[in-house]
Amino acid sequence: MEVPKHLVEHPLPVGMVVAVHGQRGRVLSAEHIGGNRFRYEILLEASGHAQKWVVPPTEIRPWLGPLDVALTREFSPPVEYDLRTEAIRLSLAYEYDRMVSLSSSRVNLEPYQVDAVHWVVNSFPHRFLIADDTGLGKTIETGMILDELVARGRAERVLVLAPIGVCRNWKRELRECFGRDFILYDGPYLRQLMEKLPPEQNPWEHHTKIIASLDLAKRDEIRTQLERPGCRWDIIIVDEAHKLSSRRYGSKTEETQRYRLGRSMAERCDSLLFLSATPHNGDPYTFNALLSLLDEFAFPEPELLDPKHVGQITIRRVKKEIFDEHGKPVFVDRDVKTWPVQYTSQEVELYDAVTEYVVEGFNLAKSQEKESRAIGFVMVLFQKRIVSSIEAIRLSLGRRLDALKEQLRDLSQATVATALSAEEQRKLKDYEEDPDSLDDRERLELERKMETLVPKLERELIEKEIAQLEALTDLADTMEVDSKKDELLKFLQGILEKDASEKVLVFTEYTDTLEYLVREISQSDLFKQNNWQTCVIHGGMDQDEREEAQRVFDQPDTKVMVATDAAGEGINLHWSCHLMVNYELPWNPNRIEQRIGRLHRYGQKREVKVYNLFVTNTREDQILERLFEKLVQIGRDMPGDVYDVLGGLLDEVNLTDLVMTALAQREEPEVTAERAARAAEDRVKMLNRIDKELFQEIRRYDHERALRLLDKVRETSATSMDIACLTEAFLLSHGARIVKASKPGVIRVRHVPEEVRREGVLTSYESVTFDRDVARQNPPDEVQLVAFGHPLFDAIVSYCTQAGTDFGGTTTAKVVENRERKGEVGSVLNFRLRCTDGRGATAHEELCSVYVAESGARDSSVVSLLPCLNASDLKAPMLTDGHHRALAVINDLHAVAWESAVTRSRELEDCMQDRRLAWVEAMKEDLERYASTRATKIRMQRTVIEERIHQYRSQPQLLPSGQDIRILSEEARLRDLDQELEQLHNRVASRREELGNMEIVVAEKPELVSLALVEFV
Repeated sequence: MEVPKHLVEHPLPVGMVVAVHGQRGRVLSAEHIGGNRFRYEILLEASGHAQKWVVPPTEIRPWLGPLDVALTREFSPPVEYDLRTEAIRLSLAYEYDRMVSLSSSRVNLEPYQVDAVHWVVNSFPHRFLIADDTGLGKTIETGMILDELVARGRAERVLVLAPIGVCRNWKRELRECFGRDFILYDGPYLRQLMEKLPPEQNPWEHHTKIIASLDLAKRDEIRTQLERPGCRWDIIIVDEAHKLSSRRYGSKTEETQRYRLGRSMAERCDSLLFLSATPHNGDPYTFNALLSLLDEFAFPEPELLDPKHVGQITIRRVKKEIFDEHGKPVFVDRDVKTWPVQYTSQEVELYDAVTEYVVEGFNLAKSQEKESRAIGFVMVLFQKRIVSSIEAIRLSLGRRLDALKEQLRDLSQATVATALSAEEQRKLKDYEEDPDSLDDRERLELERKMETLVPKLERELIEKEIAQLEALTDLADTMEVDSKKDELLKFLQGILEKDASEKVLVFTEYTDTLEYLVREISQSDLFKQNNWQTCVIHGGMDQDEREEAQRVFDQPDTKVMVATDAAGEGINLHWSCHLMVNYELPWNPNRIEQRIGRLHRYGQKREVKVYNLFVTNTREDQILERLFEKLVQIGRDMPGDVYDVLGGLLDEVNLTDLVMTALAQREEPEVTAERAARAAEDRVKMLNRIDKELFQEIRRYDHERALRLLDKVRETSATSMDIACLTEAFLLSHGARIVKASKPGVIRVRHVPEEVRREGVLTSYESVTFDRDVARQNPPDEVQLVAFGHPLFDAIVSYCTQAGTDFGGTTTAKVVENRERKGEVGSVLNFRLRCTDGRGATAHEELCSVYVAESGARDSSVVSLLPCLNASDLKAPMLTDGHHRALAVINDLHAVAWESAVTRSRELEDCMQDRRLAWVEAMKEDLERYASTRATKIRMQRTVIEERIHQYRSQPQLLPSGQDIRILSEEARLRDLDQELEQLHNRVASRREELGNMEIVVAEKPELVSLALVEFV
């Protein structure tokens, strides 16, 4: 049968699959032998032998896939054709307004989230700062973006870097909400992995989906592994990205280890997402340095920061501007109140005595240069614990007293035994720089070690401290009243007697206080009489224990959870609780925001009420209470919620030093608070200036536009029904058994077919659903959601779409009942359309289905009339006379369909070219601005140095005798600048070439992936 001329090309390239004498083969070599004649060596697939032919006279042409299969009359069962075609349709990267995450996540997606994800996914490149308020669901938005990039084949290797306290939360939410399993890298796991792997293998290339803490990855030895050649990522996600800080002091800059890590990782990924609820601290240099990691060429200097460039890569939404589909605010109000408690005279006596001991030790630490950091840490710890609870300070004093007595027995051995190891010294340094760099367990272990750390002191000093501690412990043991505990019990009684369904979350900084409160609450008459329970979360618990505590808190009889800051990150309790008590005022204001965020977040239905308990007659609580009150007043005019930025307002204030110095100098609390407040006022001015100049437009959220987008996305995206139909049709046609479970919307799957059993796919499933609503009502461990990203569904799609397997589905024949078209025959031909850029990267893909009648008439609407996935057996179709008629003209039908596919392909090329040109043109402008700015700065520096050298040479008296080394130094600096200028030129030239390839969009030839002969009866 003659092949259409539009499909014949010579010479045929090596590697092409071709047809020769009706057989399928692959070109091994091609040789031009004169004129229009070529000699080809073909490896025949059927025999496995290679043979040479000359063209002409032999006819060798490209293998036409489904068309050749149809010509050989090797038709597949209709269900195989349907499965293949539908699997290809669902697996291709979606059009701009289609999103797989609408059907693949267990969470209820709000319009503002869909709007943000749509923006990121349909921009180029995918390098963004997502700066939504705390509680708006940045993790969920990121999971949605991951889903979309995975569907487009752009997220095979993914690295998530986050503060250590939220790493497990990332792992849990990605698994529970999106069905994606990530490996959590921590120190012990990494050491075990390195022991198993050969020395030359990079442990960071062993897995493709990894979560690790920023402070693990920043270490020099770990960063070296991440910087090895070949260690690249499709996408890197950095949570709390503002921690990648670089600051300028005059003409000097200071880059933290985290910033150096960020710069290194930014060079090793295609897509990069920064997440931060506090994206800037008011310092333009620091903010510009962060943004330059996302796009070096768009942010050359902080002086050039402008709303246009910031807005191109930043998403910023604040809670009060977010509404749901019905126009109602998504976030409830929150009310934060101070709750005063007054110590008794006996408690004040203990407080004053401990404070005197602490101040003396703190002052001594300042005079002990080597030990100052460690002993100063201990004294701060004791001062915090005396206000936390009498129990906490009593236990701390006792542990330190025992350690000192032990040292007194054997000074030399005790000194060695209690010295800090190198690892503990590193943790202490990290803790002082950022308490969040350690998880709660590490903080607890470090604090316990520090309590018993005894510096090398003379005997009389040790004996003096022992005497002090003995007096303090005796005094603590005589305490008859605990005013704070009594106030808490009164509060709980008032709340629960008014409404027994209420629950209360109590935060404390210390495990000792936690255990004490749980004991006192549980033994109270109110809890005993009602058989009410308490539960806890603290740093000594692993993730499973914490999640179990959440489940216990959800039980009707559990009324109180007492938690340390282990629950301040990554644990969400908003479904069952809206009341919170801070049992002590934390010295780190960020702690308040983190704690409130456990309740005041998306999904909370009731007003969140927070009570900050403070002791009116202790100096530090007076300072903190007055300072927080001032900060709230100062921050009223800022966008968003003031409690979200409390920590940022004190960015330049060392609150610990401030409080301890005030105690040592007996400064009035009002004076201390006012001093910190003035620094906060300066910070607010800086924050507001940047927000007004750069963020005012970015913050504006068009709710109506987001609703229209959501409606459009829902209309065009794959539905749960699409996924269910494909999955069930494949399973039933390949021998599996599907049984309804007792829960509505849930099924059991027996005997998963061997063809799709691979890593992660089970032989059977007890409880699965395709319905997101059903999935949200059940824990992931009880009911799995089968959607994009689920191993079973992904395996089915892969098997149905990949070539070279026993699965056919490229051709079939169908008989369709339709009275209006009765007697008509034709063919549906499905083409994969693909556009690539100059680098070979896919710019767009879609499936184009064309129906052509026997007469040559095209009618795309007919495709929707064909039944899909309506058969469950694998029997080959019986060809009718009508099918034979269509087959007789299949080449003509293909030629007509081909032209339609080419036309659509050209339309896509034009559309994608326009979009890509707009993106690249903006990036070219940024590049030229960057090159000009940097080059001008370097040349100005050269001019200054050249003038200085000229001055030295023309006026030798300026240089003392023998000091011409200054000229040599300046000349060396000139050479450095010349090298810097050359590197700039090379980098810019490389970027120009890269952008040149990015802006080229070419439509590949349409690929016929399947066809069906159709007869209407």
